[in-house]
Amino acid sequence: MSTKRNKLKAADVLWTLFIAFLVIGVVYPIIGLIALICMLAPVVVGIIKGKRIWCSNYCPRGSFLGKLMQNISQRGKPPKFLNSTLFKTIFVLFLLSNFAIGIIKAEGNLTQIGFVFVRLIIITSIVGILLGVFYQPRTWCTICPMGTLSNVAIKGRKKLTSIEKKNDNNSMQHRGQCDQCPLKDTKQP
Repeated sequence: MSTKRNKLKAADVLWTLFIAFLVIGVVYPIIGLIALICMLAPVVVGIIKGKRIWCSNYCPRGSFLGKLMQNISQRGKPPKFLNSTLFKTIFVLFLLSNFAIGIIKAEGNLTQIGFVFVRLIIITSIVGILLGVFYQPRTWCTICPMGTLSNVAIKGRKKLTSIEKKNDNNSMQHRGQCDQCPLKDTKQP
């Protein structure tokens, strides 16, 4: 008989992979290329599922911050600006710009590109730890660029879905009223 308490969740294990990634990434920077999975996954999963499932269940850094900070965090209230669209947009653009500059400077060298990923993750993890100490354990998740992009993708998906539904409803309402409609001569329900 399985209970919630006995059930092992991905988040219970993923934090160890995050630590391993950081340690191995410093020694073998090419391993940093694996970070692409964690950068793309929240957006892809968000588009497919329509929710931030990756962030809450499968993000190694989120798991790490949740485990590490749970007993250290002062659990203060985060500043409101961290949740503002303007701040998140500027933060995403800042990090992606630095990331792009690093990739360009690497000139196609995979080891150097891997190091760009490792360096970015180390720096942002330090920010995440500091936020976790002063505020909530996973305050980083509020400003995480991939979580922000995931939210944008989810909103885009919802907008497209509502447009498709609206178009389907409109086409159903006018069925048989067009000269080319094969249902023109049939009775309408």
